[in-house]
Amino acid sequence: MRSKFWQFVKASLTPEILIGYGITGFCMILADIFADLQWRQAAYIRILTLVLFVVSTIYFIKQAYKKWKLEREELHVPYFIGIPSSSEEAERSYRMLWNSMVNSGRFDSSLIDPKDIKNHFMLTDSYFYFNQSGELSNDPEKWLEFIQNVGLDFNRLDRIFPGRVVYHIGIKGPSVVALGIGAGFGTKKSIVAYQFIGGRYRLVSDLSENVREIKARKSLEDLQDVEFELRDGDDRLLVELWFASHEPDAHNRPDFADFTILKVRGKTGGNLPALEEGGRDWKYIANEVFNILEHHIKARNYREIHLVVSMPVMLAFLLGMAVGHFEPIRVYNYDRKSNSYVMVLELNKIKPFV
Repeated sequence: MRSKFWQFVKASLTPEILIGYGITGFCMILADIFADLQWRQAAYIRILTLVLFVVSTIYFIKQAYKKWKLEREELHVPYFIGIPSSSEEAERSYRMLWNSMVNSGRFDSSLIDPKDIKNHFMLTDSYFYFNQSGELSNDPEKWLEFIQNVGLDFNRLDRIFPGRVVYHIGIKGPSVVALGIGAGFGTKKSIVAYQFIGGRYRLVSDLSENVREIKARKSLEDLQDVEFELRDGDDRLLVELWFASHEPDAHNRPDFADFTILKVRGKTGGNLPALEEGGRDWKYIANEVFNILEHHIKARNYREIHLVVSMPVMLAFLLGMAVGHFEPIRVYNYDRKSNSYVMVLELNKIKPFV
């Protein structure tokens, strides 16, 4: 108990406070010397000493209280993932993400001051982002390796904080990568998601209170944002998710000619707006897609499940959180060079991050 108390005091003694107390001590010595010499200035120096002591103590108490809050109350921490992205680009993006987080108006700004968090936990900027400069090849092992490396880097950050943390996530990269990262996160961490729209990161989903609601059960008769159609085929299922400008056309490819086809799309069409633009929280869209997938996967004992996505990056991330890493779903990325869909990820091979 005593050791923890002194560790807390030591952590609260910033250089500014130590300098303040140092000057106070010097003034006390100076005042005693002047008093011995019977100089009238000794009284003024004693007053100055008292003022310095009071100011330093007040500052110390404020710093100690701030650190006490950081140790015990909810923290809001950004985490950016970029591929392809240089370290400089990733750092700029993480700072943009942090600004969006602080300026959203939805969270207590006193708990998300970047300087406080970095100084108290002695962190550099590199803790708050993970990047890879080169693009991913069509080798599934490379996609899986990148996603697992994200998990290792995130755990390095997550282990530092002692209390409850809400992570504010932004991702630059293919939607399939975001889907896999979401599957790695699952629903064990409180998340707020930001999509890059119009030159900045905009809040699109808030799962800070109850992350499990993204997996809530919902009847397919009660869908508000999503619709689907099913074309019967053999015991192999191809799922196409269409929530962006590019409509997936894997169902027209010879490789999938005999498959059962499940096409899922938004009811309204067009780009999905952010919350600040009056849009609906994307967690509800991801939840409805999840319920459609779960219903059809359980309705029939499919030998294979294949997934093609055309959707915003953070919607894919949220869907990955809901779907998780349990189903043996093969995910395809559209390769523009070959004009073909390439299998790059198997969700059941992803190891959970936490």
